[in-house]
Amino acid sequence: MEKLKLLVIEDNPDDAVFISRLLKKSKTCRFDLSYASRFSEARRLLVENNFDAIVLDLSLPDGRGEDLFSKVYYRNLMRPIINFRDQI
Repeated sequence: MEKLKLLVIEDNPDDAVFISRLLKKSKTCRFDLSYASRFSEARRLLVENNFDAIVLDLSLPDGRGEDLFSKVYYRNLMRPIINFRDQI
């Protein structure tokens, strides 16, 4: 079974737990998850690790929307970014 290394950038602990539980249900892939609740934390993890993909909350205490997406994209070129938003 394939194992992917994901960075979950999410400031809401309930949403982080939801994402973790959802991914654990996969029957085709396992996930090695790292978490950051602020973009400043995520920036450090992105420098120190090589992630296969990122789950990104677009509304963090220290970053919002397109600016945050651009910062993550340019730091992590060629990696899939899944935008996560807990608001409608």
